Amino acid sequence: MTITEGITLSVAVIGAVLGIVNIVRDLAKDRVRLRVIPKLAVQADDGSGRLGWITGICRNPFPDSATQRLCVEIVNLSTFPVTVNEVGFGRKEGPQGLRHVMTSMHGSGDQLPKRLESRQSMTVYDAYCLTLDPRLMTHAVAYAETDCGTRVYGTSPAFQSYVQELRLKGKGQ
Repeated sequence: MTITEGITLSVAVIGAVLGIVNIVRDLAKDRVRLRVIPKLAVQADDGSGRLGWITGICRNPFPDSATQRLCVEIVNLSTFPVTVNEVGFGRKEGPQGLRHVMTSMHGSGDQLPKRLESRQSMTVYDAYCLTLDPRLMTHAVAYAETDCGTRVYGTSPAFQSYVQELRLKGKGQ
């Protein structure tokens, strides 16, 4: 093999590899990509008399009298708009029929379904404070479902800590 043939072969291999990489990237652009993050929200006074929500904490830093709720943040990581029509808690494994559906988007007045543009996010709050069916506790995750039927699951340290506390309370009763 001459130097010219070696260079030609090298350029051809590099071109083929780059072509395959571009195909994979183009296919990935057409997929629904959401980030689903379950959180604990605590209603607290910000010092000015207005009530706001602190989200993403593992433990409640306020007295038990503060209102606590589970919430789920959904971020659209797709390159196109996505409509989210269901958010809640369920099982990733095992029986799929058992789930806890949430509908309230506190403060914004919006209801599900909601259209999320690319890189836009929303937070859905549980209307019933901190109650989950104990049967969900074995493989509990948050989920978001789109109009096209794609279901995306997510978990977080705050949610896992909450689930662990519920399990301990359940064993103590």
